[in-house]
Amino acid sequence: MNNKQIIYVWAGAFTAATILLAVFLVYPLLLDIQRGSGEILLARAGMITIELENREVSRFQKNIKTYQPDFTKADGLMVDAKDPIDFIEFLEVAAVKSGIDADIRLVSSKGQTLNTWPTLVFQVFTNGSFFDTMAFSKKLETGPYLTSIQKLSIKKHENITGAGKTVAAGAIDADVLLRVVAK
Repeated sequence: MNNKQIIYVWAGAFTAATILLAVFLVYPLLLDIQRGSGEILLARAGMITIELENREVSRFQKNIKTYQPDFTKADGLMVDAKDPIDFIEFLEVAAVKSGIDADIRLVSSKGQTLNTWPTLVFQVFTNGSFFDTMAFSKKLETGPYLTSIQKLSIKKHENITGAGKTVAAGAIDADVLLRVVAK
């Protein structure tokens, strides 16, 4: 082999070694650097988010007395799940003011929620005129509790004579199923 060929062989070997070195060492190193910098940017964005949330919590804690009346109002909109007597009394008063007879029952509603809020379900059977029943449903919707009328079934009252009861002409029976947000 002459000197020119030896130089070409060494130059080719050196070029191949440089390419292999770049492919197997430098390129993975660059990929790791890129991946690492992406993780650093994500961590930095997460820290900025946490810092902003901390500021909002601090601001909220400083102004909590300003918000307290709203919390009290919101708490009053919910029925106490362990003792729903106040809500039942509200239903009874609304029925009396509307001029209807009402039979109120708490329906088993274990585990039921309304958009992540726990709820209680009440079934109210009423007897009275159509307009009085509609006035009662209006009072339920505009009352001081977060209620949702799930079902309202109305049928003409069947005239049953006897037992000392007199039924007004045009009386209806209604079955109202209420879902109430509980605390």
